[in-house]
Amino acid sequence: MKSEEILKIIEALGKTDLTEFSLEQKDFVLKMGKGTTQVIREAEIVRQAPTTIESVASQPVPAEPQKVEILAKAEESQDNLIKVTSPMVGTYYQSPSPEAPAFVKVGDSIEKGDVLCIIEAMKLMNEIEASEKGKIVKVLVENGELVEYGQTLFLIEPF
Repeated sequence: MKSEEILKIIEALGKTDLTEFSLEQKDFVLKMGKGTTQVIREAEIVRQAPTTIESVASQPVPAEPQKVEILAKAEESQDNLIKVTSPMVGTYYQSPSPEAPAFVKVGDSIEKGDVLCIIEAMKLMNEIEASEKGKIVKVLVENGELVEYGQTLFLIEPF
C-alpha cells in the first residue's frame, strides 16, 4: 500500500465518528484510532497461553536482567520449588479490589484451583489459579506492576 493511499484513509477517518479502523491485506495490516496512527508491516498474532506452573529446576535462568530476589533461607534448595508464571502480558493485581486483602501472601497454604492473583490484559481480569497444592514461599512481583509473558510470579513449595 502506498503512502498516498494511507493518507487518504487517515483523512477519511478524521471526517467520521469512527474511533478505530483496521485494514488487512495479504502481507499488510493497517490499524488506526483517533489520535494515533500506526502502520504495521507484519500481521500481529496474539495468543493467550494457558496458566502454567513449572519446576524451577526445569527452566534456565534468563540472560536479561530481571528483578531477582533471594530466598530468606540460603540453605533452602529450590530444586523442589515450583514457579507460577504469567500466561500473558498485563498488570498484576494481588487482590480483587484495592481495599480487599491479597489473595495469597508468603506462608499461605494453597489448594489446587485457588486464585493466586489477577492479571489485567486489555481491560479483562484474568484469574491465575494454582494447578497444585502447596505453600507460598515467595511473591516476586509488586501490586500494580506490569508483568511479561512467562515472568515468574510466585515460588511454591509443593505438599
